[in-house]
Amino acid sequence: RYQVTVAAQSVLILVLGLPIIGLILLFIALVASSVVERQRLEIAILKSRGSSSGQVAALFLWQGLALSVLALVVGLPAGWLAAQAMGSTRQFLVFERATPLNMAITPPSIRYAVGAVLLALIVTVTPAIAAARLTVVAAKQRVGRPIFGPLWWSLGGDLLLLLCAGYAYYLLAGQQGFARLMPGEQVDPWQNPLLFIAPALFFLPGAQLYRHLLPLVLRLCEWVAAWLPSVALLLSLRNLARNAEHYGSLLALLLLTTGLGAYVTSFARTADENLVARTYYRIGANLVVTEGAGMINRGAVSLAQPGTSNTDESTATDSGLPSWAMLPVSEHLRIAGVRAAARVGRFPAQVRTPAAVIAGELYGIDREDFPKAAYFRRDFASLSLGALMNELALEPAGLLVTRQFVEQTRLQIGDTVQLTGLIAGASQPLQFKIVGVLDLFPTPYPAERQIFVANLEYLFTELGGPQPYFVWLAVDEGLSSSVLTTKLEGLGFQVLALDDVRVVIAAEQSRPERVGLFGFFTLGFVITTLLSILAVVTHAALMYQRRFIQIGILRAIGLSARQVATAQAGEHLLVIGLGVVGGAGLGLLCSNLFIPFMQVGYKAVDLVPPFVVVIAWPEVLLAVLVIVGASVLVIVSLSWLLARLPMFHAIKLGEALN
Repeated sequence: RYQVTVAAQSVLILVLGLPIIGLILLFIALVASSVVERQRLEIAILKSRGSSSGQVAALFLWQGLALSVLALVVGLPAGWLAAQAMGSTRQFLVFERATPLNMAITPPSIRYAVGAVLLALIVTVTPAIAAARLTVVAAKQRVGRPIFGPLWWSLGGDLLLLLCAGYAYYLLAGQQGFARLMPGEQVDPWQNPLLFIAPALFFLPGAQLYRHLLPLVLRLCEWVAAWLPSVALLLSLRNLARNAEHYGSLLALLLLTTGLGAYVTSFARTADENLVARTYYRIGANLVVTEGAGMINRGAVSLAQPGTSNTDESTATDSGLPSWAMLPVSEHLRIAGVRAAARVGRFPAQVRTPAAVIAGELYGIDREDFPKAAYFRRDFASLSLGALMNELALEPAGLLVTRQFVEQTRLQIGDTVQLTGLIAGASQPLQFKIVGVLDLFPTPYPAERQIFVANLEYLFTELGGPQPYFVWLAVDEGLSSSVLTTKLEGLGFQVLALDDVRVVIAAEQSRPERVGLFGFFTLGFVITTLLSILAVVTHAALMYQRRFIQIGILRAIGLSARQVATAQAGEHLLVIGLGVVGGAGLGLLCSNLFIPFMQVGYKAVDLVPPFVVVIAWPEVLLAVLVIVGASVLVIVSLSWLLARLPMFHAIKLGEALN
């Protein structure tokens, strides 16, 4: 099972790693294309003066090789440091001090690094090879009028891929999860390719469709801005509407990096919350204490634990049932750090129906103390926990049943039901009235048995006295289980067992495969954020170098330095804002659609409780603020410097660059 889990998480890392690798290659292609675009005329002039296409390509190849060697020298130690940081990841973006990993730069890692560098080199040189085939006339035409495909062709491809993504979502929704257990066979849910293909099918065409429809929206905004007094706003929108394809690569990169970052962070937060939810559900509360109870039998007192109330007839007293002596549950509140304590009894129960005998388990609870100590999520029932406790308060013989039991027996709220088998040797049925319906209840799993919940005091009254029970506690974070055990024994309790949610969660978070998975999530989030910032800075610097003539002309026709700076900065900030906001929205939408299907398991209990998608709003907002803040700082600075450039300098420099 451990090996299968490691393999599944390795597949997840690989599948989520491929989009990150793709984004890095897209960033390299963006930078390389922008550099070649800036040097297109120089390349054409070299061709016109006798240089061959191979010589031009070799020039860029040697430049790329020099950068590749530098990347290897710097990248290998940086990767070692990144792996050390991943080893101290306990939660997403949460690092804790841990024993340093014994790592080394091995020959396989060097081979992978060389392969990555060669792949990046190919992406870098490819635009130069394409530019080397152009003549001076063709290069001038490309600068003035870039060649783009028809819009209808691009939109048709995007819509086709979106239809495929919709069909994949339909198939996933029809499967209702992946833990399909067959008799005598364990199914690996990670073998389902739709689990990974569907989000990719949604991301790529969604980003492309957004990018292709954006010029239409910008033209509408341009028409509205034409009626406004702001010249800078009109100039920004007009430049974007007419030259939107110049920003296509940057916009696509922002959409994908921000969207993937939002998706990865939300999935990581959801997985973190699901670990906590599954652990709390399995245990029931912050701490669950199993304490010995004194059984009074014919003048002698012996100790027993919860679950032994199902005694045989030889242990019964003269009244027919055993009697128990226990300290009041309120004694637990005397310990500093214990916020709440609730009694929870567990009894076997049976319901006879005309069709069959339904076996289950009856939980007896204190309606006042249970909500203070127990874990109960809002989706466990159609009514809130407080409303369910109120129903039990109004009816002492009230009974909460599962929705599955209602569907199986056709009983309804208000009907009476008889439960038997609570105590061995006592066949007298207990009468209950159904007052509420549950979907889930902490600790039991519906697939294993039926669940009933009733008032514990009513059970004790009907059974002739108290029976052994568990104690569910809500404690402060600083109160450890060992200290609690010592203090409980000092008060006279005999602690037989203690289940601490915090210990289980900490042990799960320390598992090596989980540390690696969440370390990868954290590293991926940091990389996508940095790529967005670098892309914005690089694109802005290269784009402004192409705007010198336009800036000089704008100054010459009478626009002030402030108007030119506002127009240039507004144009780029609008692109960045549309890319970041659109990407974040795309990632959040993808999270809500596909993260629920990522809850996989090898048995039914692995899917209880179900995933509740947790959108990582703090991380998403942090990434957006970092990207926008860095972009504003760079773009405003460049815009102001270029706007103050003298007109003749701008025109002469622009002619030299173009």
